[in-house]
Amino acid sequence: MFAKRQSCYCAFCKSTKKVYKRKHLSFFEVIVMMLFSTLTTYLIWAPFDPRGLMILFLLLGTGEVFYRLRWRQSVICTNCGFDPVIYVQNPELAGQKIKDFLEMRKDDPRFLLKPKLNLPVRRVLVDPFELQKSDLQQSLNQRTGQLKLGVDSSADASSKISLRA
Repeated sequence: MFAKRQSCYCAFCKSTKKVYKRKHLSFFEVIVMMLFSTLTTYLIWAPFDPRGLMILFLLLGTGEVFYRLRWRQSVICTNCGFDPVIYVQNPELAGQKIKDFLEMRKDDPRFLLKPKLNLPVRRVLVDPFELQKSDLQQSLNQRTGQLKLGVDSSADASSKISLRA
């Protein structure tokens, strides 16, 4: 019930990290701030005074700002620099921040003894008709050893291929 952090995985490098559960003040904390502002108001101005509401709003505002900043810092991965909040808004900017972090990580001695990152690999599927004629011939010759490929260069997207033995 009182656990403030939970364990989760980074969406990019899949390493474990601890993230704060709440990014806003809880009801209990608001009540405590109200009691504190009431006590402070009573100590400064003997009866209840409307200026005590300024103390309450100041406490609530600063508490909320610090809770948000704490949550925001805990979401960013310390191993790869991935920030899911920025990724939702702008994936290209998030990718650039990861590249910058990894460049900084290479030169930083704090990361020398840390385990190697499990970074994702981008696999690109290549359409065989988009390959050049020589690349296509080499790949087929390596696989079969006997077939030779002739590609009709005047064909459109449907590309006519003829196989000769």
